[in-house]
Amino acid sequence: MPRITVLATDRWADYRELRLEMLRVQPNAFCATLAEAEQNQPEDWQQTLQSSWTNPEEGMLFAEDETTNRLLGMIGVHPTKTPGDCEIVSVFVRPEARGQGVGDALIQALLTRLRNTTELKTIQLTVNQALEPAISLYKRNGFEITGTDQLTEPDGSIRPEWVMSRSI
Repeated sequence: MPRITVLATDRWADYRELRLEMLRVQPNAFCATLAEAEQNQPEDWQQTLQSSWTNPEEGMLFAEDETTNRLLGMIGVHPTKTPGDCEIVSVFVRPEARGQGVGDALIQALLTRLRNTTELKTIQLTVNQALEPAISLYKRNGFEITGTDQLTEPDGSIRPEWVMSRSI
């Protein structure tokens, strides 16, 4: 099993490496582009890590190999405009770590953290309807499809998304 952790700011280069890989491997899964992320300076990456969990309803968790400390994946969360609700963002597991329970461990650790530190009741996410492995991961962890949404890509194209949610 991977170790689930919060990254300190001195690990900004590890976070940068993982984030850039996310955007290379799955460019249509996230609301950012590789070109945008590559423009970030070290202090941008450090600030993102420093601000993680300053609000108990908003932050990132990382999965790392217990032996090498190499990051295997990540998950983020932030509150929505609806009181008591939050949204999962930026779920990613490196291709070589997929099928080993990393995604499940990240989701379960996030749910446990939110249960223990917040009054949040519902967690939701949106996922590209073409990403069947991600949809299966979420269903396996108790998420149900509750609606549809559309995302406008940077190139102007429209991407259909599922809205999924579950109780915390």
